[in-house]
Amino acid sequence: MGLFDEIKRSLQEALEEAEGKPRPKKPAQPSAPPASQRPKQAAPPPPPQPPRRQPASSASVQRQADRVVAAKLEEERKKESIEQRRKRATEVAQKRRQQQAADDARQYAEKKQRAHEQYLGFEKMNMLLQNPQSLRQAIVLTEILSKPVAKRPRNHRLW
Repeated sequence: MGLFDEIKRSLQEALEEAEGKPRPKKPAQPSAPPASQRPKQAAPPPPPQPPRRQPASSASVQRQADRVVAAKLEEERKKESIEQRRKRATEVAQKRRQQQAADDARQYAEKKQRAHEQYLGFEKMNMLLQNPQSLRQAIVLTEILSKPVAKRPRNHRLW
């Protein structure tokens, strides 16, 4: 074996060992006759080599970089979108609370005003009932209002 064959064989063994294949055991070689006395043999075919990765072209590197940048931008947009939705939800909730408070205040004011008007109505009715003439008018009005609309006199119909 020539020097190059030995180097090639040791490199192949190192490659196989790196790939995880067990290292073949070397058979004990009897002392080799000198190169001039050896019969010439055909060299064994080289073992198939794994396909090599071709170096990435600048276009593929650029595409990959663009994909990475696009992914980061998309992630950033998602974060911003989530943050905007969160802010909007907070604003909407705050507006709802304000509107509910305003509605509650309005309802309370209306209820208070109705109670006051009712109180004034009772006071006015009390004053009217103290006057005998007003008492007679109240009795007549009660009789008119107690009849159905169709049976009331024409000039006393209240629409």
